[in-house]
Amino acid sequence: MLAIACAFAVGLGALCTGQAIGLAQAIVGLWNGEGLSGQAVRIALFAICFIGRAALSNGEEALMDAFARRTSKNLRQQFLEALWRGGPTLVHEQGSAACAADAVEGVDAVEDLVRILIPKMANVVVIPLVVLACLFWLDWVSGLIALCCYPFTMLLMRLIGQSAGAEARRRYAQFERLSASFVDIASGVGTLNAFGATRAFAERIFAVSERFRELTMKTLRIAMLSTTVLDLFATLCLAGVAIMLGFRLVDGAVAFFPALASLMLVPEFFKPIREYGEDYHATLDGTAALTSIRSIVDRAGTPAKDADARACVSERFEHARARVEQLIAEPGIIGIMGPSGSGKTTLLAQLAGFSQADRMRHVAYIPQAPYLFRASLRDNIAFYRPNANEAAVRDAIVRVGLDGLLAQLPEGLDTIIGDAGRPLSGGQAHRVAVARALLDPARDLWLLDEPTAHLDAQTAQDLIARLLPLMRGKTVVVAMHDDAWLPHVSEVVQL
Repeated sequence: MLAIACAFAVGLGALCTGQAIGLAQAIVGLWNGEGLSGQAVRIALFAICFIGRAALSNGEEALMDAFARRTSKNLRQQFLEALWRGGPTLVHEQGSAACAADAVEGVDAVEDLVRILIPKMANVVVIPLVVLACLFWLDWVSGLIALCCYPFTMLLMRLIGQSAGAEARRRYAQFERLSASFVDIASGVGTLNAFGATRAFAERIFAVSERFRELTMKTLRIAMLSTTVLDLFATLCLAGVAIMLGFRLVDGAVAFFPALASLMLVPEFFKPIREYGEDYHATLDGTAALTSIRSIVDRAGTPAKDADARACVSERFEHARARVEQLIAEPGIIGIMGPSGSGKTTLLAQLAGFSQADRMRHVAYIPQAPYLFRASLRDNIAFYRPNANEAAVRDAIVRVGLDGLLAQLPEGLDTIIGDAGRPLSGGQAHRVAVARALLDPARDLWLLDEPTAHLDAQTAQDLIARLLPLMRGKTVVVAMHDDAWLPHVSEVVQL
């Protein structure tokens, strides 16, 4: 695509010089007393180059838009596949808000980066060379002045760009922290309100957002500074060329036509550089987002990297995993016990297939905090089977003990739950997750990650009593943090 952009840049540079030459010849002809009809060919050259330049620019823009959309689509797919390979562990380490920001705003910023940066990079290199060649052909003094100014302008752009890039990376990192803070506080706003702690956390959000605002304004100040400096250099170069042409016109060392054409081409020489400098700052968010996305994709790793990682885990963990894999061949309830950090969640993620694509089965994975989508209760329960009928959904609700909740909902199955919807307790959220698994009978392997970890004793026992009849005939692996499940498991694997 860069080669295509360079070809467009060559065409734009040629049309730019043709436009200036045609216009300068027409003006010089009129200045010399020639009739307007005698300038028809020159005016036609100017018009053709002017229209062709606009058409070529629009064609390049359309082509780059299509390429940027394809690139962002592929990048988003790679990113989501990396999150799937990495599983809940990777999302937890990176932060769900940061992952969501990268998947939405981050990929969109990368699309802007691709659409803007590739043609601008080609233009800033190719067009000045074409214009410079024409300048030396017209007037070598003007070409020499432009050539001397070019490296200093590029050097200054580079220095300012490095500073702006560092600020943009800090700004994007702050944006991810702001997203994470907002999601964390929004998800627990009911609890915060109950304990009267909303003001403190509101002040925290305000402080983080103020820091983000300060970084944004700092980046904008650098952008404005770079634009001003580029304009200054372009103006000084144009002034130098104009002064030299003026003296030499008076002395008769240069003719009117090459002097006028050179004067017209000098702004065109600096135009791609100025446009690149102005648009460069618009791509800084895309650069920071691309760095963040690529780091997550690299962390998810390839199958070869996963094999290396598996070879490095402890022998005891490998032994426990092998034992669990033997036990899940038959129906029953298997318990996994161990202190925090011993690898219970990691083992469940591997069994669920998040870390190894070859282990995919008909799995129902129920984490410690099941995610409720901003959707109706019906859609949340029918997540594994979107086409399930209402009777099947209601049956699953009754079997997990959510019929009482359903009777309280103002719109029944169509009541919105999840983010900004009807809040559910921890036990109710777990029952929704169990109802999802129950609605799809093909899911014969249930993986529960400490389902009673954040519940009081009475609610935990009630949930276990509800779950046990539903687990008959299925293979269930339960990561346990206490002894509540011990009377009901057939075997315990210690980590």
